[in-house]
Amino acid sequence: MALYGEAGDPKRLAGALALQLARSPDAATKKARSLALAALHGRELRDAPGAFRWQLGAFELDPADAEVRRELERLAARAGGWAALIERYEAIAEERDDVDRVALWSVAASEKERVLGDVDGALATWQKLAALEPAVPAAFDALVRLYEARQAWRELHDIYARKLQLAAQDAGARRPIVIAMAALAEKQGDDARAIAAYRRLVEELGPDDATLDALERLYERAGALAEV
Repeated sequence: MALYGEAGDPKRLAGALALQLARSPDAATKKARSLALAALHGRELRDAPGAFRWQLGAFELDPADAEVRRELERLAARAGGWAALIERYEAIAEERDDVDRVALWSVAASEKERVLGDVDGALATWQKLAALEPAVPAAFDALVRLYEARQAWRELHDIYARKLQLAAQDAGARRPIVIAMAALAEKQGDDARAIAAYRRLVEELGPDDATLDALERLYERAGALAEV
């Protein structure tokens, strides 16, 4: 095999490595040879799809290896392999307990939206992340953004309620969540719910100028409507 490399014949070297890989006795050896083939295809053969395929094989042998995963994602971008990689990430995250589910699902969700334009798929994956314990803050932030874009107000309210529950012991985190819930109620034309949210904020965390101004505006509007 060394002779092929010395002779500058990377294609024959790749063939020899592939034969050795098929006969490898253990996962560690298979992984090392898969990585060698990925490097050979990427650097010498200028074959991005081949490099991606072999790197994916190495990842599947050891999905906990973050360095292998980073290179795999770089190759997916070069080789147009994101659809296949997302499918494998989601399957592995479902099937195995020895992997970083948060990392795999987060990448899958982000790239479904960014690369594939699959917003429904991204939502479904972020929802799975939001159901994990401990909480994954990025999942809630992504769901807020996506539900706002869709004007899915009921779902957005439910996400804010979950965020509020998770921030039960953090007054600093609770304030912006309650303000967002009140603003959402106003957007929906439900001034009574907005007033209740702002009053809850004052009772729990104390008054601030923005909250008092919002309450004054809402009470004035409620009074004007009552007069009509």
